[in-house]
Amino acid sequence: MYRRFTVSGARGVVGEGLEPRLALELSAALAELLDDGPVVVGRDSRTSGPVFRHAVLAALLGAGRRVIDIGVVTTPTTQLAVEWREAAGGIMITASHNPISWNGLKFIGPSGSFLTPERVEKMKTFLAEGTAPWVGHADIGVELRWDHAVEHHIDAVCDLVDTELIAAAGLEVAVDCCGGAGGVIIPDLLERLGVIHRDLGCRADGRFTRDPEPLAANIGELADLVAKSDSVLGLAFDSDVDRLALVGATGTPLGEERTLQLAALSVLEGADKPAGLEIACNLSTSRCLEDIAAAHGARVLRAPVGEVNVVELIRARGCPVGGEGNGGVIYPRLHLGRDAVMATALILEQLARTGKTPEQNLAPYPDYEIVKVKQPVPDPATLERAYEHLRGHFPDAERDERDGLRLAWKDRWLHLRPSGTEPVVRIFAEAPDRAAAEQLVEIGRALLNGDE
Repeated sequence: MYRRFTVSGARGVVGEGLEPRLALELSAALAELLDDGPVVVGRDSRTSGPVFRHAVLAALLGAGRRVIDIGVVTTPTTQLAVEWREAAGGIMITASHNPISWNGLKFIGPSGSFLTPERVEKMKTFLAEGTAPWVGHADIGVELRWDHAVEHHIDAVCDLVDTELIAAAGLEVAVDCCGGAGGVIIPDLLERLGVIHRDLGCRADGRFTRDPEPLAANIGELADLVAKSDSVLGLAFDSDVDRLALVGATGTPLGEERTLQLAALSVLEGADKPAGLEIACNLSTSRCLEDIAAAHGARVLRAPVGEVNVVELIRARGCPVGGEGNGGVIYPRLHLGRDAVMATALILEQLARTGKTPEQNLAPYPDYEIVKVKQPVPDPATLERAYEHLRGHFPDAERDERDGLRLAWKDRWLHLRPSGTEPVVRIFAEAPDRAAAEQLVEIGRALLNGDE
């Protein structure tokens, strides 16, 4: 049995860690946390979604809340709907990139961003105390339906890019929504932008056509479609469309790291004065982003892993763009949250502006190799010993201990951290060549296993 409750929300295997009762209790705790006002509820297309929707609605209505149900949508659509409807907060029912056997709840505050760690801890207290804010029959909440959230999302994205430039470029792309919520918005967005699209898994029926995590190993069908067509780009989404991975014009997966890099290029190249701008990302994001920023006179700031941490850094520093190396792009002109819909439009605008393929746009910058592995979580003492051994093994490295342990050098880095969404420790390393990155990963793995 496994479930997780962090700043990323609560998620687990359906029936083996995440049950409707837990969803009801969590939703009641959120209702107790939020100020007065309506609560927006959305869900991705997972087949278990309707069950958890009923549990969430029961809790919110039983707590006297007015609920705005927006149906099957993306996570960023739900975040935006909280802002547009001036709601007290929201709940997105999704397990994001986790397999079909999982589901979960993402908790959204009144700003449309996810809850801060402090508010999550307060929710946990409410959950432990079991003090649900149930009301009497005269004060039961009301359920409303709003069917225009997707349309508003598309309108908002199109208002922020040069739609005429994109349409005039005559771009063709291939799309893989994996049967997730992307099917309700991505094809319509591409139609609005005048982009020809070839679709895979765009029915949004929850019958996932592949593992929803858009890693290179999972998007072979999309890569084949790009290679056999005139597509300049392949777009692979996770189930709730906060992450986007890319396939290049030759049919080669570019990896999810390239998403933020191309989006940042789009913003920097479109800026009147890019010099002095700051871009925010997390500690596990490729250092190629730093090279791109430096070439435009900008610089990169890093935050601990977790969308809310990057969001807070963007908010504090006024960054025009940011995100995470997992394919998540945050464009604050729209809203402070990862949004693969917005990322798609930014990247298409960049391709239309340059008239080049994604590979050609990235060619001027160093090509690093990043290796990402994970293994079961050891006991906390073992993890701390691994950190200590790494500090001693690499005394010359620049250390960052805000989120696990990150060791960095001029052209490479190693990062060990316990995952917030799975029962694993993630070991990431990046270097100029794969052998060097793998060597760093193996050192980290060996020390984690107790080998000195």
